[in-house]
Amino acid sequence: MSDVVGKLKMIMPHLKTIFYRQDNTGCYRSGPTIVGVSLVSKLHGVTIKRMDFSDPQGGKGACNRKAANIKTHMKVHLIQGIDIETAHQMVNAMRSSVGVHGLSITLCESPETPDNLIQVKLEGVSSFSNVEYNKNYFRVWKAYDIGPGKKITLGSLNIAKDARIPSLITNEDEVLTDKFSNKRSTNKGSTSNPTCANTGTATSVEAKECSDNTVQLFACPEEGCTKTYQRFSALHHHLDSEKHERALECETLLDKAIHGYAIRLDEQFTRVQIQQSSAEGTSSKQTTLPMGWALKSSTTTRGRFTDNQKQYLMSKFSIGEPTGNKAIAVSVAKSMITARDSNGQRLFSSDEFLTSQQI
Repeated sequence: MSDVVGKLKMIMPHLKTIFYRQDNTGCYRSGPTIVGVSLVSKLHGVTIKRMDFSDPQGGKGACNRKAANIKTHMKVHLIQGIDIETAHQMVNAMRSSVGVHGLSITLCESPETPDNLIQVKLEGVSSFSNVEYNKNYFRVWKAYDIGPGKKITLGSLNIAKDARIPSLITNEDEVLTDKFSNKRSTNKGSTSNPTCANTGTATSVEAKECSDNTVQLFACPEEGCTKTYQRFSALHHHLDSEKHERALECETLLDKAIHGYAIRLDEQFTRVQIQQSSAEGTSSKQTTLPMGWALKSSTTTRGRFTDNQKQYLMSKFSIGEPTGNKAIAVSVAKSMITARDSNGQRLFSSDEFLTSQQI
């Protein structure tokens, strides 16, 4: 993180505020990383305002897409018969054939770990999803903008005054420049397909489509009309009939979005809302759930097994001990649902059923 921020500050000296997006892995979401952001800000003279982690199992889509392009580029280099066994060969593979667009490569050794490395333990750090930094404290959330968050002051963490963060030992680096490359347009030029009059008399003015190489001499002067003719008499008859054909020459994606948004607004206001009357005897009072009710609880309650459960599990164990046929946990969990005593009564209620993990 410190190396990336330093490079950004190098190519953009006016940079003042940074918002960081991290992957949802344990090495990123840890106490030293979250607290070390304040040291990175002081080291490079920037303000890291927020650090947000991606949703669980959500990955980091932009980085994964970029990594897929790099792997494909390296595979092409490997197919050419060039080995990729060392870090230096890997760098050469990524830089081969003009390289990958928008990729900056740094060849370095393992990070140098200082003696006074920052060591911080944060309670419940694995459940943090969003971090907002301020001058002397930072605030964490389990979910974005749910509740006021938990305020943690830097003074309460007992951080050493001479604490440092690891630094990279760079062997080979690229010279970065604050330059934007021109993006190639993928839109193909629109090919006009003008219409022309039939080669018959001027009274027959039914226009037909012509090929692109046909030279059109007389175009309709009416604004927006796309009719063109090879004969002046056909054009004159077209103007007398005033049957103009207008077509949209070009519509951008922004225009489509604006028109689509307007149509959806009209549909929303013209839609008839049907109000359902509440059933008789039901209370009109609506139940409101407290904020954060859907968040996963960090504390789990585990009760002890009942005597009936212990006796049933021991009976299954005693069957497999002399025979050597060990009972499978999944099968035992299913058998507990249908287990009955000699009188035909169920041995366990729904609250007493055990899962295969518990067994």
